[in-house]
Amino acid sequence: MDRFEYAVGLISLIVGLALADIAVSLHRLIKHRGSVRWSAFSIIAVMVVAFQCVAMWYDVWSLRRIADQFSIFFYITLLLELFLLFLGASAVLPDERDDGWDLIAYHETQRPYLWTIMSLFFVSYGSHWVYFVIISDRADEILSGGWEPALPLLCALVLIWARRAWLRVLTVAALLAALIASYARAAF
Repeated sequence: MDRFEYAVGLISLIVGLALADIAVSLHRLIKHRGSVRWSAFSIIAVMVVAFQCVAMWYDVWSLRRIADQFSIFFYITLLLELFLLFLGASAVLPDERDDGWDLIAYHETQRPYLWTIMSLFFVSYGSHWVYFVIISDRADEILSGGWEPALPLLCALVLIWARRAWLRVLTVAALLAALIASYARAAF
């Protein structure tokens, strides 16, 4: 096995743990669905974080062609990025019943933490994107499509400070749509 294959194994493990945390929390909520106060924001936020987990795992595979160019420091930054994503996955749904399974109240108190973590993730992700564009001699992409990595960060920053519930739902829905659209374009 080469370094990249070892890295993919560790990355897959971290992403798998993040998705498992979401699945366990979601299972607990569905099991107690009668006493859960659901919210559209919570459901879409879970979709954003889960989608980003799968997308991150998917993106790492594209590095296999240039993996021999990476040092241990690159892999450390990648692991830190995945750690942030894991923290986001752990925070997107409640683990305990502190709020009586009230997802609206939960997200009101946890929203700044969750979206600060996701903002840091998007900063790291965008930084890696710029790095890959530069080393692959495609710097013109930064000028032509440079907004694409910035849009999730902008949405996450709005979600930290937005006071209006309708604005938060609209923003998290726009974030999910933007993430799906960026990967839909990459698939074709």
